[in-house]
Amino acid sequence: MNTNKLIAVIFGIIIIISIVVLFSLRTQQTMASGGLGYIFKVNDVNYARNNTIQIYFISWYGCPNGATSSWVLYLVLSKYGIVNVKPHASKFVPRLDSAIPGLIFLNYTPKSNVEFHFIYLYNEYLNETVTGIAISGDQAIYLGLQELKSEAPNWVYKIVYFYNIEDKLVNLGNGSIAFAYRHLVTTCIITGPKGTYVFILFPNLITPEKLLQALNVSSLSMEEAKSVAGKLLAQINSGKVTNIILEAANNLNQIIVEEGE
Repeated sequence: MNTNKLIAVIFGIIIIISIVVLFSLRTQQTMASGGLGYIFKVNDVNYARNNTIQIYFISWYGCPNGATSSWVLYLVLSKYGIVNVKPHASKFVPRLDSAIPGLIFLNYTPKSNVEFHFIYLYNEYLNETVTGIAISGDQAIYLGLQELKSEAPNWVYKIVYFYNIEDKLVNLGNGSIAFAYRHLVTTCIITGPKGTYVFILFPNLITPEKLLQALNVSSLSMEEAKSVAGKLLAQINSGKVTNIILEAANNLNQIIVEEGE
């Protein structure tokens, strides 16, 4: 190979490497680093279609954080469509010495440009996927990603993957919250004309602990929590909303309002 050809080859390799590096940096920069327990902006990208606002709620049937978040989402979504739910309870959480009252989403019919999608990845006890695949050891993360990829748009999968696997959200291990929890965690995505927002676990002001405090209970079995969920749902439907749920719902709704302006 003569000198000119060698220089051309080297120059070509440098260009290819530069493109790969720039693409990698651009990809990393498309999503802002996040946090836990509050709503944050991911980027200015609108992944929705036809001037809609799209909300994706990814959780699992026994999740205490999903149960907590369900009340906030139910209250907000009731402004924009017909929400069908059933009272439910999370698995018993030893750290809290309680199960958490919650709602399972069954259907949503929009009466506005706000569209809602819910995806449950695992069963109540985190020992099976929703499609009945048994989970053992550290398989929950991999199997959850498989379930999500089969049900969600690619952009939803990428956002959930980034914040669950790549972003450093916890001070444990490699910083991945999914590896710290050993499963994918509750993630909610809101996207529209003004960009994309996410909350991980639950939206700001509400937590499982604060929900129990607001309900004036300290320890509930799963059956008791399900009963409490039924009563709380009836109260909300009658217009009596617990303050902590209302405040968190107002915060979330503000994002939706801004998306629609």
